[in-house]
Formats: sequence, C-alpha cells, structure tokens
Amino acid sequence: MMMNCPYCGSSVSNVDASVVYQVPGYGRLWLCDNYPVCDAYVGAHSQNNAPKGTLANRQLRHWRRNAHACFDPIWKSGKMSRKKAYKWLCEQMGLTREKAHIAMFDEQQCRQLIKLCFLRNEQAETGD
Repeated sequence: MMMNCPYCGSSVSNVDASVVYQVPGYGRLWLCDNYPVCDAYVGAHSQNNAPKGTLANRQLRHWRRNAHACFDPIWKSGKMSRKKAYKWLCEQMGLTREKAHIAMFDEQQCRQLIKLCFLRNEQAETGD
C-alpha cells in the first residue's frame, strides 16, 4: 500500500508500534518515514495491516482521543447500543457509515463531535 504523509509528503511504512511506543505488544502502525521529525502515524488493523484511519500528527491525535472520550461513553454506558450510537453520529454529522470513524476525522470534525456529545448530554440531563 503506497501512502504519503499529509504533513511532510514523505513515504509511509508499516512498522511495529514499538518504534513509537518503545514497548512491544501494541501491534503495527503506518508511520511517516520522516519520523521523529514528522510524528504522523495511524494504527494498523491486526487482521490485514490496513490503516485504521488517516495519518495524524500529535495535535490531531489529541483531538481524536478527546472525541473518543466524549463519544464512547454514549454506547459503553449501555444507554445506547454501539450501532445506534454510530447511527446517531452519522445523522448528526451528515456522514456515511464508512466515513464515521474517528480515526478518519480531521480536527474540525473532532471538535464538532465533541460539541454534539456535550449538547446530547446536556439535553439528557435537562430532559429537553
């Protein structure tokens, strides 16, 4: 799979995650060949090594983690199934199911999802 880094244009390679995390056991990553100067990477699926999303630098990874931290409790709490939570996400953000992966989101989409989750929680608390 040929990819180029969206930040610096370098090639991207599939590597053991220990290259970044310094400990074994975290699977594989797609990592910018200009690492560590460019710190863009994304996880790889264990079954087929396909990227889990798009490459992200430190700032975008921060926003993606925050988006997951706001969104995941919606379905992990048991108040809504995971399938229904992602259906809600698609409807709210105007996304297809194929595009409704936080690992594919840019910063603006992460911010939008965080806001939507806060609004949803506020409505649930006030009963509106």
